[in-house]
Amino acid sequence: MKSNTKTIFKSTTFLYLVFFSAVSLWCSLIIAAPLLAKYEYGLASGITYLFFSKICHQMPERSFFILGKQFAVCSRCTGLYFGFLLGTIIYPLISKFKSNWIPAKKYFFLAGIPISIDIFIRFFRIAENTFTSRLITGLILGAITVFFVLPGFLSISDKSIK
Repeated sequence: MKSNTKTIFKSTTFLYLVFFSAVSLWCSLIIAAPLLAKYEYGLASGITYLFFSKICHQMPERSFFILGKQFAVCSRCTGLYFGFLLGTIIYPLISKFKSNWIPAKKYFFLAGIPISIDIFIRFFRIAENTFTSRLITGLILGAITVFFVLPGFLSISDKSIK
């Protein structure tokens, strides 16, 4: 029984590291695109921008820039993805890899309120949102989302052992 627990922990840890690596790569590509463009790796940069164009509007007036080149996604998407990375980093500190531990659904909905308000005030022209508001609201929702996605991914380890 004890060796089985160790095997499950090892496979859960492995799956977590795979997940963390994938999320880190995703976030790295967001910043890699402008760096590749700046240093004239046009094909690699173009492919990266094209890939992200399928999931983000990439409007320059809503995007961060580095070295004079636009990020591969807008400031809100940057917040969502880097928030997801942050949540992935803190996940083991909070969950301790307890199987089937998922926070109450209300926390996901609560995390969605700030981003909804930010979109609402812009949509109805009540006020203009900012890079900061889009980034922060994205960070909040992205960080919380991990706690609902990662447990499902990690449950693969429980199924693969049996």
